[in-house]
Amino acid sequence: MKSKKVIPNSDSLVDESIPEAKWQQAVALSEIAIGDRYLFREGKRRIALFRVARDEFYAIDDACPHEGYPLIKGSVDGKTLTCQWHNFKFELSSGNA
Repeated sequence: MKSKKVIPNSDSLVDESIPEAKWQQAVALSEIAIGDRYLFREGKRRIALFRVARDEFYAIDDACPHEGYPLIKGSVDGKTLTCQWHNFKFELSSGNA
């Protein structure tokens, strides 16, 4: 599973490795408190966004690759996301299981 660290830039999230034309604003930073999450859709894809620290956000596909459960419903401890169905764990900083 791919995880992408996104960097706050003023009141939006920016990843400088992706051309600007592919960016879509999902949510204002002020709407996500530290420790919160936000789900947004990009076409048919569901993206789960997690704010783990003041300036640290991670975005991942919302479907667990194990059984497809929505990861937005999982628990987060530090940078480890745990799927609620089968306790499958992901490191948000790398996407590794």
